[in-house]
Amino acid sequence: MRYAKFVLAAVLLTLLTGTISYAKTTDTEKYACVTKTTPILSEARNSASVYGYLPQGTVIKYGKNGIRFIEINYRGKSGFVSKNDVVTGNALEVYVKQHPTLFKKKAITLAKCKMWDGAEPGAKVIATASKGTEFIVNGIKGSTVKVGYDGRDFYINKGYVKIEYVLDVKSFPVLKRNGTKRDKIVDYALQFVGNPYVWGGESLTSGADCSGFVRSVLKEFNINLQRCSYQQAEQGKKVALNKLQPGDLVFYMRGNRIGHVAMYIGDGKIVQARGQKYGIVVTDIDYNNNTPAWARNVID
Repeated sequence: MRYAKFVLAAVLLTLLTGTISYAKTTDTEKYACVTKTTPILSEARNSASVYGYLPQGTVIKYGKNGIRFIEINYRGKSGFVSKNDVVTGNALEVYVKQHPTLFKKKAITLAKCKMWDGAEPGAKVIATASKGTEFIVNGIKGSTVKVGYDGRDFYINKGYVKIEYVLDVKSFPVLKRNGTKRDKIVDYALQFVGNPYVWGGESLTSGADCSGFVRSVLKEFNINLQRCSYQQAEQGKKVALNKLQPGDLVFYMRGNRIGHVAMYIGDGKIVQARGQKYGIVVTDIDYNNNTPAWARNVID
C-alpha cells in the first residue's frame, strides 16, 4: 500500500494553513490468505501443470476471482490457486480478527473532514483532510478514530470514514505459521519449487541437484548433511516407508547403489530436484514408477 510521503516543508505548511492535501490512493488490490500448502497452477484447472507452491500462512494479492480459482501474479506470469485453500472476503475478515498482529486497519475519508489533536471535548482542530484520504488506524474510541501519519496522531469523527483491513507491509509477503519444525522445513523447501536443477549445485535459487537441494534446505535449520545422496542415505535413523513424516528423506536406487534423494512432504508427495528437464518439482513418491529404496529421519 502506497501512501503520499510527508516531507518537512509540507508538514510546516499544512500545520500553518490547517489543511492537509494527500495524494489519493487508487489501490484496489485484494488479498487472500493461504490456509494450507497449495500449488500454483498454470491454468484454472486441477490437472494443470504446477508452477510452484505457497506455504500455509502466505498472504497473496489476487486479481480475478473465479468460481473455483483465484488468479495471482507468480514470477511475472499468471498463476491460479484453488479457492478451497485460501480465505477471502468475509472469511478473511474472520481470519484477520483471529490474527490481529498480521494486519492493520485503514481509514478512508468519505468527505472533507476536520482533524483534531485529541478525542476529548474541546480538542483543537489542527487540519482538514480531503475526501478519499487514507490513514493507518491506531485506535477507535467512541465516535472518534485515531489515525497515524508521519509519526503523529490525529483524531477524526468516525462518521466521516470507512474502515477497511489492509495488509501490514512489514509482514508481506510471507506470514509464517507457528507449525512444527517439520512443517517449517517443508514450507521452506516448497518455496523453491520451479527453480532450476544444476548438477553439482547447492543454490536454492540459482540451481541445485537432488542432494544439494535437501542439504541446503536442512542447513537452514542447522541440520548438516553430507554432500552426496549415497552418503546422506546413511545419516539419521532409518524409517519405514509406511511411517514417513513430512521432512523425512526418501532415497532411490540408480543402478546398484543410492543415486537420488527427495524430501517427503506428506500425502504421498515429495519435493525434489528431479533433473535438468524438470528443475525443483513436487511429484508422487513413486513418480515414474520409481519406488524408494528406504527413508531416513535426520530431523529428530
